[in-house]
Amino acid sequence: MHTHGAYYPPDNTQIQPGMTRSYNWAIAEQYGPTPTDPECLTWRYYSNVDVERDMWDGLSGNLLTCRPGTLDKRGKQKYVDHEFALLFSVMDESQSHLLRENILEYTYRPDLVNTTDPMFIESNQMHSINGRVFGNLEGLNVCLGDKISWHIATYGKAIDIHTPYFHGNTFQISGKFRDTLSVAPSTHYTVVMHADNPGTWALDCRINNHFAGGMRAVYHVQDCHNSKALIPQPVFYNPKKVREYFIAAIEVEWNYAPTNRHIIDGSNLLENEESRVFVENGPNRIGRFYKKAVYRSSPIPHSLT
Repeated sequence: MHTHGAYYPPDNTQIQPGMTRSYNWAIAEQYGPTPTDPECLTWRYYSNVDVERDMWDGLSGNLLTCRPGTLDKRGKQKYVDHEFALLFSVMDESQSHLLRENILEYTYRPDLVNTTDPMFIESNQMHSINGRVFGNLEGLNVCLGDKISWHIATYGKAIDIHTPYFHGNTFQISGKFRDTLSVAPSTHYTVVMHADNPGTWALDCRINNHFAGGMRAVYHVQDCHNSKALIPQPVFYNPKKVREYFIAAIEVEWNYAPTNRHIIDGSNLLENEESRVFVENGPNRIGRFYKKAVYRSSPIPHSLT
């Protein structure tokens, strides 16, 4: 496993299935926020055995480096109401280690599948936000007046140039208020939003083929009738504190569109010409279900084995 945003001695030791490994990452000052940055900066960790294929398998996660005194005992930010991580990516399932397994599991006639066919390759280009397409990403719910830290990341192929666009509300980055951001491949950003406009709003990539391919989500700003309590001030920070986390790499069945509907316009994805190519399975199409490898947090170390 490799990371950006922390230092550790170079080591190419691989973790075999069913085994565990401890990494000690030192967070140097240059990886942390400057006085003009948000409280936490966004970085990534990922499998480094076969970087590209591991990436399409799903072995990637976010690492945050935060200003001293801004995290509570659970490792959560004290001075924001919500934190959301958003991965904008054209997931190339045709390059995954699990491609053959997905063909055998989800196509009607695996023997008819031509993996070099341009239409098959196109059907496996999943234009997703956090592995969901056409508005199927769940859980982006906040209250009016909330302060939200959005942690935005991309993968490292040339196609992964994105322009995340938040409809309805603005965010702050580099001292400016904006509603869209240009994101290059393999980069990470933290933007801070004060949700002051209630409603259900679209969140999407404005690159034409990404937008048409389903790189769209919705977020909800609700009037929760809660008066905001005063935000506590930073407390004394012990620079020698060590935080310990347990992470497991596991195989899951992933559904890119759980509702099988286009949440933005309400249409059935199988009845929409633009979306059907990505979600329909058949004799030589995998569809919206894929076997993936993902990192999951684990409360205790022995559950990793």
